[in-house]
Amino acid sequence: MVIKMRDYRTVKAEIEATLELKRSKFICSILPVNDVVEGLEYLKTIKKRYPGATHYCYAIIGKPGSNEEKVSDDGEPSGTAGAPIKSVLNTLSLEGIACIVTRYFGGIKLGAPGLISAYSNAVSNCLNEAEFVNVIWARTYEIKIGYSELDAITRRFASEGIALEDIQYGENITLIAGVPVELEENLYSIVNNYTMGRGLLKPLVHKYTIINEGEKNENN
Repeated sequence: MVIKMRDYRTVKAEIEATLELKRSKFICSILPVNDVVEGLEYLKTIKKRYPGATHYCYAIIGKPGSNEEKVSDDGEPSGTAGAPIKSVLNTLSLEGIACIVTRYFGGIKLGAPGLISAYSNAVSNCLNEAEFVNVIWARTYEIKIGYSELDAITRRFASEGIALEDIQYGENITLIAGVPVELEENLYSIVNNYTMGRGLLKPLVHKYTIINEGEKNENN
């Protein structure tokens, strides 16, 4: 029996944004990660990227199945940095993510309420620039079809939430696609209908697969 992993939402790629407040600079860096270990490796990268900062505060939330999360105020007053960062991520239901806010102190103290606001706003501003993706637990398939069927099938895949991972061109078309496990029967129906039964499907592995938000047609 294959265990069904929980789907989740994260950012598509690394993003950064800077907030300046009372001469302090807050640089928010966000990256999709698998677990806390990967997030801590990203922290090392950020420390090299921005050396000599006053604080490197963060929240790391592993993807479902890792059951991991870690926050740090890194010397800021307890509860004024790591927890607010994590709260913003939780509000947007983000997982599999590392969020690090690097602070260069500008000489003016903000107080606890000011710090909570600054760290929260730094993350919110950064996420305003993000592209979000849904990561689904899917079965990957190799699908062989004819050239004439490619456009119709790929459009239907997009509307059904089937992630097209690769297209290989040869004598025929070979598609690599990830389908949510609960929609596997739909995949067979789509391919059979559009190819008049000539399409060939070969199930491969179960794994997490990314679907861009907005890729699935809202009317389906």
